[in-house]
Amino acid sequence: MKKEALYVLLILPVFTGCFLMSSLQDGNTVGKKNVEMTFSVHGAKGTKPTFDPDNEDTNEDTSYKPIIQWSSRYGINEKFDLGFRINNANIITLTSKYQLLGSRYTKHGLSTGLDLSPTGILIPLYYSYKLDPSVSIYLNAFYKPLVYPTLAINGGLLLGQGNTKLALEIGHQRFLKGNEKRKYQGYTGGIGVLYNFGRDFKK
Repeated sequence: MKKEALYVLLILPVFTGCFLMSSLQDGNTVGKKNVEMTFSVHGAKGTKPTFDPDNEDTNEDTSYKPIIQWSSRYGINEKFDLGFRINNANIITLTSKYQLLGSRYTKHGLSTGLDLSPTGILIPLYYSYKLDPSVSIYLNAFYKPLVYPTLAINGGLLLGQGNTKLALEIGHQRFLKGNEKRKYQGYTGGIGVLYNFGRDFKK
């Protein structure tokens, strides 16, 4: 019973929104001394485990839940950002992002980092490609390595140029470990507005 209670406590954030692995970001950092702020609305739906051995169904459906999220990041230098995310579960995540490939000015961008929150450690990988100055496509992955390893993959579009952009995203996440009675997978969709501050955000 204690083990099952601990497990329920650990997966509870999945259904309240604070475990949302979504950032509506491309593969680029924001640039030295620039600030980016994002306000987004998401819908999340998943399946949750059951511990009843007499229940033939391994999972129970959950309804879509609205998640409101606000995030911000600051460019320490051209290759490194620090920031945070917070959503309607009132759980804050501290984020970092380091550019591995390309820059804000190249078509390809690849970045990684480390995110810290009460729900655990997340290791993100961001990739994007600019179709033209006003349209980018991106594919991001988030890996949670501790306790119950989880992987999320998100893809989307960034539309606009200059200081304001619109982001559209869909995603999927699931536990990578555990028996059938403890399986979880979820689906997300989101829309957000990104606003950039800085003298050179139009470059």
